[in-house]
Amino acid sequence: MTAQYTASLPLNMHLGATAIESGVNFVLFSSTATAVELVLYRAVHSNQKHSLRDMDVECIGQFPLTRKRYGLWGVFIQNLGDELYYGYRVLGEDRLELGHAFDESLVMLDPYARHIIRVNQSNCGFGVKLLGQVRKTCFDWGDDKTPSIPWKNTTIYEVHVKGFSKLNASVPEILRGTYLGLSHPESIEHFKKLGISSLQIMPCIAFTTSEKLRAQKLENYWGYDPIAFFAPSSRYAVEDPVKEFKTMVAQLHQAGIEVILDMVLNHTGEGGMHEQTYSFRGIDNTTYYQTTQQLPKTYIDHTLCGNSLNIEHPQVFKLILDSLRYWVSEMHVDGFRLVLAPKFSQEHGGFSRDNSFFKTIFQDPVLSQVKWIAEPWDKSPQGYQLGQYPAQWSEWNDQYRNCVRAFWRGDKGMAGSLASAINGSEDVFGYYKERTSASINYITSHDGFTLQDLVSYAEKHNQANGENNKDGMTDNLSCNYGIEGPTADAMIEQNRDRHKRSMLATLMLSKGTPMILSGDEFANSQSGNNNPYCQDNELTWLDWLHIKPHQELFDFTSQLIQLRQAIAPLNTDDFYRNEANIYEALWIDTRGEKFVDWNLPEAKVIGLIWLPQQKGKTIWSLFFNADERDCFIDFNQLCGAQKIEIEKGFWQLDLDTFQQAAFSKKSLEHYTISSRSVVVFSFHFQ
Repeated sequence: MTAQYTASLPLNMHLGATAIESGVNFVLFSSTATAVELVLYRAVHSNQKHSLRDMDVECIGQFPLTRKRYGLWGVFIQNLGDELYYGYRVLGEDRLELGHAFDESLVMLDPYARHIIRVNQSNCGFGVKLLGQVRKTCFDWGDDKTPSIPWKNTTIYEVHVKGFSKLNASVPEILRGTYLGLSHPESIEHFKKLGISSLQIMPCIAFTTSEKLRAQKLENYWGYDPIAFFAPSSRYAVEDPVKEFKTMVAQLHQAGIEVILDMVLNHTGEGGMHEQTYSFRGIDNTTYYQTTQQLPKTYIDHTLCGNSLNIEHPQVFKLILDSLRYWVSEMHVDGFRLVLAPKFSQEHGGFSRDNSFFKTIFQDPVLSQVKWIAEPWDKSPQGYQLGQYPAQWSEWNDQYRNCVRAFWRGDKGMAGSLASAINGSEDVFGYYKERTSASINYITSHDGFTLQDLVSYAEKHNQANGENNKDGMTDNLSCNYGIEGPTADAMIEQNRDRHKRSMLATLMLSKGTPMILSGDEFANSQSGNNNPYCQDNELTWLDWLHIKPHQELFDFTSQLIQLRQAIAPLNTDDFYRNEANIYEALWIDTRGEKFVDWNLPEAKVIGLIWLPQQKGKTIWSLFFNADERDCFIDFNQLCGAQKIEIEKGFWQLDLDTFQQAAFSKKSLEHYTISSRSVVVFSFHFQ
């Protein structure tokens, strides 16, 4: 079979497999290999769908690559069609003590592969698990444009591609759990009714499941073990993952919804040195991975996933940047959340916001135009860097999450922390950022309890993960109101529902960028599992049968988002110290006086009033009552304290989380704020 293809010197040294009309140019980087061989395959059964299941393949040719300069190897193969698959045999010195991990019995996946298939059986005598495919994918983007939503108007919805639509009977069965399911009209209608602006999609680049999980009959559900940084995962495709991913993005863009990708670029799914080898380790181990100087066969692991990519190496740095540009230029995504981002902040052994990675991004004409979000912590010695990223970056704010949870659980001494969080966490972000939207405010995320579980479980219940309930966060700042898990007790359910509404209201009434976990809007539960990374089943898939009995919670969440958009002070991106701000923010007590009890442990009721700098503008006042007792507001007294001429207007109730739904009530003279509730009032001039 080799004879029908003609091999020659590479036409150029562009990494990956580049198809042109006359053939395909293959280029691979390996600075330590002594020889590289291209191995070509075709499917044994032509009717196999490459993206749905493992394939049986047969070898049809092997071609040596020519070494060029700088560790690049290449070959050009003429007359190569689309239905062929490829990988590399990489040969080198078998010296593990030097960190080399070559294995000539294995075929390696190209790190630059755009399309990937999984191999079941092969007849060539080499071990092969994953192969790339050369495909000339044509896609008509039409007039696709990024929605370009300003940070100050952004509301993020964190979502898993499969988990979102897998159980949604309104989506055609073949599309459930896929890219096309996430962008199906039924899904888009849900997003639009809810009112979110941006999807933050959990990892959907090609990833693997460890042998340890497979042995326990578990799957890598979250996707935080990538194996190819250019290829969308075929797990979420019907037939063609690249085409279907692009279709998803185009359909979401048409609906005005941004696509932000959760990107894992700090480690790979190859794990530790003695785990499965798919690509990087067998191609150039000491280039791609960080190893110790004293013992090169030992990985440095700051991710707790077995390895850390050697980002300071020029070739790895290039791989990462090439990948990011590809997802923006070719796949049209609107931004990234970088997982364990301190890995990208290290240079010469220390954290630096002026390092090469950040500088390159913001000098790049492509990457500088999209949104950037950091998960600002990892397990390295300087691994917690909240608030330290460059001004253009936003960051997941776990301090916001913790203080909101603690305040509404009733913990003492949280009033000051909550006030800071509601004002945009200026103490964290004010120095470097000078914009409140840099704080990604969230109460729940994929990592931890859902909102429903946060008020239903005092302890984690992760037994299904096979780690004796030792995995996942231990201190969740949660409560169960007397019974662990589901209950038929109506009073407990009412308390739980009010607790959820008050946390959601706090989220939407805080300066910063709010993020909602998908399913929280209709009380989705994971049965108390706060680390379901390996549960690809009904435990993690959203149960759409919940939405009808929890329609009031969905409507309430949607109304909150609308209310946020209507409150002018929340639609600015400045901290209140900015003289140009149109509102002055004052913290008050229930009498309207300046709040002075910040250091009082029992202080559980705080108020905020936004006073406009221009006369005649709406005045907004918020109260947060985490006490077990009701409190009373007299608006004549409040107006007197704040010098508001009450005869020139009227107070209106816009929100009370004691109620099942947001509503309006005009011309208030006084009001009782129920325990563990949030209320919003507005004063309108006549």
